Amino acid sequence: MLDSLPLPSSMAQFKEEPKNVPGQSQGKIGTTLRGVLDFYGYAFLIEMDRQGWTKTFKNNTFEKSYWQAVGKMSVKLLRFPANPDDQETKGRKFMQCDLQDILSKGFVGNILLVGWFDDLTMHFRGRAQAQQVLSGTPFFEWMTHMYMPWREVDIRFDDQGAHVRMDWQMDKESVRGFFKSIGKAMKDKEVRYGLFRMDALPNKDEELPDPTKTYVAMTYSRNILASYTLRMDECTGSSDNFKCVLEQRPLSATISSLYRDPPYENIGKGLWFTFIGTIGRLQLNFRKSDDGNYVASPEKSWCAGFNPCPFIVMEPFKAQFLDKQLIMEQTDQGLQTKMVFFFYPIFDQELATAHPGINYEGWSEKNKSIPCKIKPKRDENGEMPPCDCPDSTDDVMPAPASGSGDGDPICTAKGGPCVTKIREMEDEIEDLKASIIELNRQKRGKDMISTKGKRAIKLAPGEDLVIESDYT
Repeated sequence: MLDSLPLPSSMAQFKEEPKNVPGQSQGKIGTTLRGVLDFYGYAFLIEMDRQGWTKTFKNNTFEKSYWQAVGKMSVKLLRFPANPDDQETKGRKFMQCDLQDILSKGFVGNILLVGWFDDLTMHFRGRAQAQQVLSGTPFFEWMTHMYMPWREVDIRFDDQGAHVRMDWQMDKESVRGFFKSIGKAMKDKEVRYGLFRMDALPNKDEELPDPTKTYVAMTYSRNILASYTLRMDECTGSSDNFKCVLEQRPLSATISSLYRDPPYENIGKGLWFTFIGTIGRLQLNFRKSDDGNYVASPEKSWCAGFNPCPFIVMEPFKAQFLDKQLIMEQTDQGLQTKMVFFFYPIFDQELATAHPGINYEGWSEKNKSIPCKIKPKRDENGEMPPCDCPDSTDDVMPAPASGSGDGDPICTAKGGPCVTKIREMEDEIEDLKASIIELNRQKRGKDMISTKGKRAIKLAPGEDLVIESDYT
């Protein structure tokens, strides 16, 4: 069926190319899918508007007619190898480009998608080609590091987002040994593939979550490729000590035999292939350490009725909260290679349209975490916990106007949920004042309450009354 589609090389000037505002996202709130593609030292933010797809009937004379689906992805560069020797991508010709300049821009790359969309299975299959967004701004020179052009794209949509598989052609490895001298003649093309995940902001509640607080990473560890999500707007505690849930969604195993094995030898709870694409949750306790960063300790995990979750490892991390980025590094002593995970607030429009300009490549001891803004935990009745406020009101940070929820205070290093608690105490004081005024008014005299044939006397608290009667 792919033979009926235009080749990637002919799609560059495709007449139905979707348009967008240069460098900016055009996705609609609630339907915008975003994800991170992270491999070979490069990281890319990819966006797709689920409602931006169109279909056109292709009435072919000599081939089978079909409904052609056209969609688009927008791409932004998030990270690149700072060392020029590491910037070349195997299997692709290196083209000079100012990567730092591209890093500071928004969505300055497009991917045109053309193919078939199965309405019953929510499945797209087709071709892809990189396209220019801004005139005069390079696009293919840096998008080649994500192996553009893709030979074929396979997208499986679900309620939360989409699972994307793409493949590309590249030169085979050079021939070794006797055939080394004729290696060029022996070279041929081979097909390799990659995976990434795209999701929308969850719409569980009527009020949408804070888009600046959802951090996503594409991770690889223990031969498992996965998508990790940390929702900071759901974390609870203070800036020095808080709890967060790390969502882990395995996407693929890099060793084919692993699919038939139980995850991490947890026998009797399912095999790896049955958990691919599902979400497990690991609760972490983040504590501020002496070096100005954080230590994250595992507390519990759960998934699909299992507690603990069989495919989640109870492992610790160290964490750095930086500007528009979270870096977490594994600290499990049993690991030979401790991986570094790069989390990005992918729905933050400031990140999507620009970049802080710092190309963080991993954990650095000289970097210190910025203060975390954490929503304090409420009890089962929705009440705030007791507040340990500083003596000086100058240290109190006011509640935000928007973002983590109107009226919700921010826990800072200098105090707890002070603002809301103070407001509640002030309201209580006003009620007490009103009660005192009423009591003082009653003390100034007796209120006479009369009815026909009777007389009643209202006494102030503490007064005695002696009644004498002429009746016997």
